[in-house]
Amino acid sequence: MLVLIEKAFARQIHYLGNYVSYITIQAVAQMLTLFYLHTVFIYTDTLNGWTREQAIFVFYLATMVTLTAECFICSIHQYYLRLVRGLLDPVLIMPLRRRTLQLLRWSEPGFLVPVVALLCCWPLIDPQPHRPMEAWIGGLAILAVGVLSIIVVFAVISLTALVTQRLAPADFMVSELSRMVFLPSSVMPGGAWQIVLGIGLPLLFSANAAGAVLIAGDYRVALILTAGTVVLAVLHQVIESRVMRSFSFPGG
Repeated sequence: MLVLIEKAFARQIHYLGNYVSYITIQAVAQMLTLFYLHTVFIYTDTLNGWTREQAIFVFYLATMVTLTAECFICSIHQYYLRLVRGLLDPVLIMPLRRRTLQLLRWSEPGFLVPVVALLCCWPLIDPQPHRPMEAWIGGLAILAVGVLSIIVVFAVISLTALVTQRLAPADFMVSELSRMVFLPSSVMPGGAWQIVLGIGLPLLFSANAAGAVLIAGDYRVALILTAGTVVLAVLHQVIESRVMRSFSFPGG
């Protein structure tokens, strides 16, 4: 596994122009989102109870979550692309663990470099660094679940490629949905709608759930995010296993 990650990182750094340009585009996009938040808070002191500093902290968490997920989203895209084109037929009969390792071939761990840089800025952005240890543990754990939620949603959308033999625009769809990640959770629909969105599209709460835990000690959205991620992950596994069986044993 480490060898595959090292090779993926070396490949990404080798094409330094592509890597730097993509990071630059991501930085510009994030700055525009930050400018949007700044514009909103010119006209109000709070956004449904969230202050400017708290909203920026959620934006900061969302940036780290989406960049971390990018490491694996590119790999999933390449995996399904090659699968649909018939370039991975030998892989289909491999044990699940070896198929999982295959996914790491096209990962892009270089995206973790700006994530590490952002982590170093945490003390400067966190509006309330003094919180109970359980809040730290819960918040960081939910951040990890948030990364997984983006990956799972992307994989579920990409899974349609096996059925239709056409690649779904998963990257575009996830990119558009991820815009909602930068908003505090209480700004989004509440009540039953929040549960529906959390089960169907958990990535909408991939960062603000952790923000709610770290800032307000509120675990309700975190539970919805976790439940939604688990449901979609199981659904993906069931559907993929059935479809893979027909790919692995054609005519069976």
